[in-house]
Amino acid sequence: MEIIKNTISQDEKYNEAWPDITLTDSGILICVYSQCTEHSDRSFTQIMLSESKDRGQTWSPKHPLTESTENRPYYYNTPRIQKMKNGRLIVTVDRVYGEHGTHSEARIVLYTSDDDGVVWDNGYETPASGIVPDKICELNNGRWLLSCHHKDSDSQKLVQRLWYSDNEGIDWTGPIIVAKNQELNMCEATLLTVKNKVVALIRENSGKGLGCFKTISNDGGKSWSEAKEFPLAGCHRPVSGYLKNGYVMVTYRFFPGGRWGVFHNLQGAVMEAECLLSQGKKEEKVRIFQIDHDNSPRPDTGYSGWVQFDDETIYAVNYIVDYRMKSFIRGYSFKMPESWFPTVKNIDKNAIKKRKKLKSHLVYDTV
Repeated sequence: MEIIKNTISQDEKYNEAWPDITLTDSGILICVYSQCTEHSDRSFTQIMLSESKDRGQTWSPKHPLTESTENRPYYYNTPRIQKMKNGRLIVTVDRVYGEHGTHSEARIVLYTSDDDGVVWDNGYETPASGIVPDKICELNNGRWLLSCHHKDSDSQKLVQRLWYSDNEGIDWTGPIIVAKNQELNMCEATLLTVKNKVVALIRENSGKGLGCFKTISNDGGKSWSEAKEFPLAGCHRPVSGYLKNGYVMVTYRFFPGGRWGVFHNLQGAVMEAECLLSQGKKEEKVRIFQIDHDNSPRPDTGYSGWVQFDDETIYAVNYIVDYRMKSFIRGYSFKMPESWFPTVKNIDKNAIKKRKKLKSHLVYDTV
């Protein structure tokens, strides 16, 4: 599979990181990301936007969505962007009060645009308290789910929570615990509707190299099942969505465990949507592939976003250091092979018989 890479934005003065992307009704790609002094220094932050009108081949110069936070009592962290069912664009970002790494008070802020990103409002703080928000999960009944995580004061572990709104963000109910464990850190969830349920895939942040965890809600996000490990090993910051063919794709940072700071790889995974509802790993069949590798001696990569065009081409965004001094925003254009999405009708039975004669292990049904 060929992956075409290009630079969306690069600045020698600032770290650019934690991007996301959406595709507007008029065909414009909009990429949102944070620029800051350093990953570990948030004395200056600002959320930026860039646009592309040619499917990601070229990008506009970056311009600000938010104010600079220099000399302010807060900083901006990790933005997300999405197109709602009514065409409205929403950027979701955590505004953190206090110093980076202290798990200080944080609020989730929403910015909206009704003209494909030409004009944005000034944003408003929601009651949702925490960091690294997911995109709003919009249910079929109109309910919005807004998820983020915080550090529990008793256990000192990270807990994934959400708030929900039944009137498009005017009023919110919460917090509701999505995943909590006395021994593990549950954070950075991605929410996806599967049939009439909501599935959350969650990063475990203890540095043990565990897979992501999965939990399911049967009542529109009001209650959740016990979180169980899902076969995406070393999964940080999963980002899920549907492909045009009905399969689910997840992009994520691969962190195998061990010493912190070895954030080398951006990976992807594809699977049938039904496997997200299964109760055992034998039914959770996943195909994993690598999208990029950070060649820097001090790598920092793997927070991503993606969209798919009508011709099934995918455009993904990621931040990476690679051969430069500071992280920058990179884009990826690719189309996955049809063989990755097998169905009974397109299996070559003669090829299967031949492989069985050769005593080869048959893996055609592992997606």
